[in-house]
Order: sequence, then structure tokens, then C-alpha cells
Amino acid sequence: MLNILCSCSENSDIVEIYVDQEYQNLEFNQFTGSKVIEIKSSGAWSAKVEGNASWCTLSHQSGEGNQYVKVSVEPNQSDGDRTTSVTISASGSENVVINVKQFRNQLPQYAEAIEPDATGMSKDKSAMQLSQSLKMGFNIGNTYEAIYTDGNGYLAGDESSWGNPTPNAILFKAVKADGFDIVRMPLSFSHKLVKPVKAKGLYTDDTTYEIKKEWLDKIAKSVDEAIAEGLYVMINIHWDGGWMNHVNDKYASAIYKRFEEYWKQIALRFRDYDEHLIFAGMNEVYDEDNNVWNVTPPEECFKVHNQLNQLFVNVVRATGGKNYYRYLVLQSYVTSIDYALSKFVMPLDVVKERCFVESHYYDPYDFTIMADEGYKTEWGKPFAESGGTVSNFGQEDGMEKTMKSLSKFTSNNIPVIIGEWGLEYRKNLAPKEKLDRHIDSRNYYSWYIVKTCLNNKILPMNWDTGYLINRSTGVTNDELNLKAMNDAVQGKEYSFFSINR
Repeated sequence: MLNILCSCSENSDIVEIYVDQEYQNLEFNQFTGSKVIEIKSSGAWSAKVEGNASWCTLSHQSGEGNQYVKVSVEPNQSDGDRTTSVTISASGSENVVINVKQFRNQLPQYAEAIEPDATGMSKDKSAMQLSQSLKMGFNIGNTYEAIYTDGNGYLAGDESSWGNPTPNAILFKAVKADGFDIVRMPLSFSHKLVKPVKAKGLYTDDTTYEIKKEWLDKIAKSVDEAIAEGLYVMINIHWDGGWMNHVNDKYASAIYKRFEEYWKQIALRFRDYDEHLIFAGMNEVYDEDNNVWNVTPPEECFKVHNQLNQLFVNVVRATGGKNYYRYLVLQSYVTSIDYALSKFVMPLDVVKERCFVESHYYDPYDFTIMADEGYKTEWGKPFAESGGTVSNFGQEDGMEKTMKSLSKFTSNNIPVIIGEWGLEYRKNLAPKEKLDRHIDSRNYYSWYIVKTCLNNKILPMNWDTGYLINRSTGVTNDELNLKAMNDAVQGKEYSFFSINR
């Protein structure tokens, strides 16, 4: 039934407006949202949001005749509920008022939740204090995140699919002995569901996203063995088939649903672990549907991404136990440092100072990881001055400027992790002099980035896929590169071997 707010008269200057009763009170949760209201009118009308409620917007503010108007709200980062109203007016008619309310941030209510438990969680140690007690980290890359599409179009694989063995005490003993005190363990889950999903159509799968218990148990065994060696462990949801890489309004609800289902299960499985286990929400998530690398994505992409960080915090905290106090790591859009500085919004949290911000650093790309022809084999001012060819950006001064810019967070007691940095090894270079200069450049870069991060109170984590340390034997494959990193930690200068300095 229509709620008639103004009826016609013989006066042709009076416009009749109709609005259904269901549209008169709109309520939203704390996240970005929108609802469509239907306005029926016999003529021209206008609509506006009252007050200074910039968080509430309309798809259009005027029209004629019957039209649909979308009412949208931005995430509620305040500590309380907020309200406004939308006024619809027309010539000679009584105004129509639509009440809008958005609730404050609230934790989900889970039947599995238990009371908070601070045992083993260093409740009085802030994330910044923990960060400053660590030196450098090591990625167990190309392992638990290994995933591929099988011949039937389903996601498949396991930790050995990309050539690495199951991480165990042999590796973790070596990692600890080599000077690292935290490991980042990228994970995938979409290939290990009770009801398999296909690589395509990731948002239409009819599934509860239940993760196989044996997969969580296998990951837990590796986590246990790492912690037993005195390491901190950071686990995340990595690429995982790419289902998260559509952070836009169209797919937001489906992504939130799947993301919550995964993190609830992960959080419950690992809830009893002490502070040595750290959760990181995601990896290099962005929006493939609006991806033009050299153009800033639409604002909706950043909003949806920021909401994933908020949802991650809420889900973990809502499970209770030690998770209520667990250290959490939050990612910038596509883990870009530029977007960390300009678009990242720190989520609300029920506990204070327990969160890190994560970005990645691979500058200059044509030296660090570029695989195509045209890559540079040397880096740094000493190599440029001795006749080498280096990139025209991302040298020592650029790296220092970039890391210093992250004081936006660290100066406010928010620690920063460079969750990935790494270098290709161009081992086939010839003659030997060219290879030696390349190796020297790699070592110098490794020394410089670790030094620069630590000087700026940033925790650096080296991306490794099985090169630096042999995953089966624990033998260090590149002693010189490892020495360069440890020299930086110890405040020692770098010693060049291929050029005179």
C-alpha cells in the first residue's frame, strides 16, 4: 500500500508525492551500504540530505515523475550511532522526510565465542613495542598459498604444489639461526573446502565455505614447530585464487561473506595460541575490475578494502579468548605504501594498540623482480658511479624518503611491517665481472633496505620462495646476502667486493 503524503487538488501548481511506508525509516550497519527508495510524483521534485551529514549521499537530488533514488552511507568510524534525514519536496506539497540511521561498529555475535583471555598475550605490550623487539622477518613463500585450477575447473593443490616441502623444524631452526625472529606464512583455503569451488564464478558458489579440518591441522603443525624454535608467526589469507580482488560495490557483500566465513574458522582453530601467533587479514588485494595501474582506482575500491580490514578485526575479536588481545596486521590497498599514506583508514578496535599496518616494497621494480627484457642488474649510487646502469628511481634517496614517510604511522604508535621485499637473482649473467657486480648490488640492496627500515622503526620481512634457505636441509644457500642483512641489523657498514669504494 502506498503512503500518500500529499494528494492532488484542482491547483495545477501542486505536485503530488507518494512514498511507500517501508522507505520512511532506513537503517544501515557500520559498513558502506546503500538502499533504493522509490519516489512517485506527478511532477518535478527535489531531495537533499539534512545537516552536515556528508557520510550520507543520494544518487541524484532532483527529478520529475516516478524515479528510484539510491541512498548511500560511508563506513561509520565514529564511536556511536549516527542519524540524519532526507527531505523530498515539491511545489505546493508537504515535505516527505526519510529518516536515516547508521549503527556504530559492533562485533558479530558468535555462538562459539568465549570470554576474553589475556593469558600469554602480553596485554600491556603495545604492537609498537612488539615491533621494536623484532629485527627482521622471513616469508615461507610459494608453500601453503600454492593453489591452481585442475582439469575440471576446480581449485586444487597443496603446500608442495609449487615445489617446496612442508615447512618443519628443519627449516625453522635454520631461519632462527640465520637471524630472523618472525616468519610470515602465506596461506590459501579455497582449494581445501569440504565442498569444492570452481576457479570461475567465485561469487555464485552455493557453499558454506567450510575448510577441511585436516588442512587447518597441517598448518597448525607448522605453526607449532616454528613457535617451538622461538619464532613469531604471522599467517594470512594470501592470493587464494583471487576471489578478493574485486573490492567494489558490486561484489562487496559476497566478498564480505566469504571473508568472514574463512576468518571465523581460522580464528577459532588458532584461538588458544599465545602472542607468538599473529593474524594478518589478506595480501595484495585490489580491484581487477577497475585496475589501471597508473590511474587511481575509484573511491569505492578503497572503501570496500578498508571495510575488509574492519571486518577482519571484528571477526577475530568476536571469537574471544586470546583472540580478543591478539596482535593483528592490516593491509593497505594492494599493499601500496602510497595508498597506505593516502587511502588507508585504521579500523576501530575494542582493544587499543594491538594492530600493525602492512605494505610491500619492490622498488625499483626493474631491478627487484622484473622478469621481462630490459631489467636492470645493478642498484645503488656506488654502482652508478663505477660505470653501471641503474634505474632512474628507487635508489638510496628514494628508499629513504619512502620509509621515512611511514612515520605518519610510527610517530602515532602504529607499527609498520614491510611484509614483502625481495630480489631476483640473475644467476645466468656473463661474464663473471657482470655477475659479481650484480651479486654485490643485491647484497648492498638487502643491507640498505634492512638498515633503512630499522632506522625508521619499520619491520622488514624478506620474500623467499625457497632460494635463501634450502627448505629440506636447512642449509643457507646465499651466505653473503644473509650476512648483508645481519650486518644491517647489527649496525655494521657494507663491504663491497666487486668495486672499489
